Amino acid sequence: MAVLYNHPLSHFNKCLPSEVHEINTPTLHEDRVALLVSSTSWTPDKDFNTLLEALKLYEEHAQALNDSSQSSLMEKLLKIWMVITGKGPLHFRGNDKTTEVEFESK
Repeated sequence: MAVLYNHPLSHFNKCLPSEVHEINTPTLHEDRVALLVSSTSWTPDKDFNTLLEALKLYEEHAQALNDSSQSSLMEKLLKIWMVITGKGPLHFRGNDKTTEVEFESK
């Protein structure tokens, strides 16, 4: 388990407008990944089950589409890396729940 804090490290800084344009110009690669980040207070009213179920459906759909020899690079769906940050009373219960969901690519 890794602890992630909700603030940038000191070596990060704001991008210049020209750098923002460069970052937002997509370059397609076969191994591209989408990073999905969410923070939570890990309280009973924060339920990630819907998100986890949606990620499982996405994975099934992406595998079917990406395994198709007919799919071009533009049609292939991204791999997703999910990061959940935060602390609270249900933090470890949340970790147990996320490990219960079986994903193909961990």
